[in-house]
Amino acid sequence: MSDPAQPTLSFDPSLTEQHRSLKECVAARIYSQRGGVTAVAGKLDVSPSHLSEVLGGGGDRNRKFDLDELERYMSVYRDFEPIRYLCAKFLGDLGADQASAAERAREQIETLLLTLAQAGIQPKGPRRRA
Repeated sequence: MSDPAQPTLSFDPSLTEQHRSLKECVAARIYSQRGGVTAVAGKLDVSPSHLSEVLGGGGDRNRKFDLDELERYMSVYRDFEPIRYLCAKFLGDLGADQASAAERAREQIETLLLTLAQAGIQPKGPRRRA
């Protein structure tokens, strides 16, 4: 039984196919917001030209979209796609590894039960709590 307080994550591998980097993912999300860069810049308390420049690579001044700006953007817009992108990129293989390990465990249990049956040993069912 799953714990309702424990969040579950699903990894969408297509996110890493859609975006080459976190910055590209964030830029796509910002440009897709209603009002685009101008509206987002206003809500993040930065100028539209600054936001366009950092999303476009930093320009001559080599400006960067920093983590505080990312956190503010996600908080204001409740847009967690950048987190999903990072999870897909760095944790996506964990889901596949866990599924593979579970399948191997199931196969080993079946083999063990078959071996026990061939040896004439009947495993007892699970113990029930009183």
